[in-house]
Amino acid sequence: MTLDDLGILHGTDKTSLFNDYLQAYEDIFSPFRDRAITLWEIGVAEGGSLKVWSEYFPKAQILGIDNNPQCKQYESARVQVAIGSQDDPEFLADLFRDATPDIIIDDGSHRADHIQFTFDRLFPVLAAGGLYVIEDLWLHAGNTAAQTRGRAAVTVPEFIGALAGRLMVRRIEAADDGGLPGYLFRTIDRVQLISGAVVISKKQAPSPVPLWEKAYPVIEKSGHPINWYYLSTHILHNRGPLDIAVAVMRKAVAQDPGNPTYRLRLADCLERSGSLGEAISVAEEAIKLAGDEGAASPYRDFLASLLRKRQSQPPGPEPEASHSARHERRQD
Repeated sequence: MTLDDLGILHGTDKTSLFNDYLQAYEDIFSPFRDRAITLWEIGVAEGGSLKVWSEYFPKAQILGIDNNPQCKQYESARVQVAIGSQDDPEFLADLFRDATPDIIIDDGSHRADHIQFTFDRLFPVLAAGGLYVIEDLWLHAGNTAAQTRGRAAVTVPEFIGALAGRLMVRRIEAADDGGLPGYLFRTIDRVQLISGAVVISKKQAPSPVPLWEKAYPVIEKSGHPINWYYLSTHILHNRGPLDIAVAVMRKAVAQDPGNPTYRLRLADCLERSGSLGEAISVAEEAIKLAGDEGAASPYRDFLASLLRKRQSQPPGPEPEASHSARHERRQD
């Protein structure tokens, strides 16, 4: 029996007969089906979807959340119901004090302020690799938009659009230093839109082996210097070790010494690591290699910024290069 069939059997409005979420959820939820997960659904109503989840996820612990005490009647062996409001911070805090949900489905009040309030508090406690679903987005457009706005500063489509927008530019933007925006920026993996709903995926737990360590031997084997450049980009973007960024760009320059872009990136890594004098020398080499292109701003403007920084520094010895960078230089 498909997930949509289960929905029809239990009379939920998530089926292809009405909102048509379950056909999409079949693919999205299938990796969780046989795992001992924890699923929370905000909004119990007649209890139909709780029955669907308890059958579709045979090993799951399921929590329904509703402000109507009568919803307690839908509890069963693996299904509990908590009575409270999704805009009550103390109630929400009590929920996640002893549990880490793998899937959260917001089918609650549908008010924009409640949706955003709840997401801000529950997405951080969602398990790594988990899914956060917000349903019935169609209520936030057309004739119902005003009554579902509540006290929200932005609409739900604007809120979701901002999350997706940050995800689209993450490759070129650095994560915020702290706070919830920075946390979301670093941990949201995907924002998947389906008709009437959105599924926000959380990143898997980071590997104990950092990428620069795991990818190093593969890049060596590939023989493509561009991979060292890509790896340095990853290191800088994720605030990784600067000595490794310098080392991998030395390898890129050694493999393709005539490429001015690689030298410019090496100069950038050197400057960030505190080797300003060498950064200036390498930037000058990049300009010479670029030839006519050297008059373009990426080269001369960067060198000018390095020279200004040197002029503003008090006289004194330049910090010595790191052990890893010295080691790589000797190897090259």
